[in-house]
Amino acid sequence: LTVQSCIDKCDSLGLALAGLEFGQECFCGNAILNDQQLIPRVNCTTACTGNAKQACGGAGAINLYLNLLKPFVTLGPPFMVTRFKQWKFLECTQDDVANRQLPTLMDSIPHEQMSVQRCLDACAAGGFSVGALQFAQECWCGNVALPFPSVDQAKCNSPCTDEANEFCGGPGFNQVYFLPSANFTTS
Repeated sequence: LTVQSCIDKCDSLGLALAGLEFGQECFCGNAILNDQQLIPRVNCTTACTGNAKQACGGAGAINLYLNLLKPFVTLGPPFMVTRFKQWKFLECTQDDVANRQLPTLMDSIPHEQMSVQRCLDACAAGGFSVGALQFAQECWCGNVALPFPSVDQAKCNSPCTDEANEFCGGPGFNQVYFLPSANFTTS
């Protein structure tokens, strides 16, 4: 990863913002949440994996680049979508990577384009009755949801990568939705 490769990736997706973190992660979007804080530049000095002379963010710190020729917005704090079409929010649960709550990762949705709508539409198109978002960028689907204990809804606090005003689960936490008309089960 280099600064330019991240900027080029975001530009090719038509997105105004490119962010680099941990020396190896590239994030793209069109929105900045207004509660983000500027931090000292010294926190953003991790060398890029593709060019050690460039800085690619840091631990929990993002170097942000803006293409002024593309529109972008700043938004208020994200919120939990409780209903989308026929889907209803069920709960926030802690997932287990060795024994996933839902079996099917919808990897056809690019990580940088995740939203509640895209995830639940993909689950519905796949014939699934349960959908979950995790870590801002993952969508999981199934018809049987393994019973995981509910956790505080505040754990599902990662803004979606494409809709930064919506939450899309959290790191290791599923934001679970279901179709009330379907007969999904917990096993």
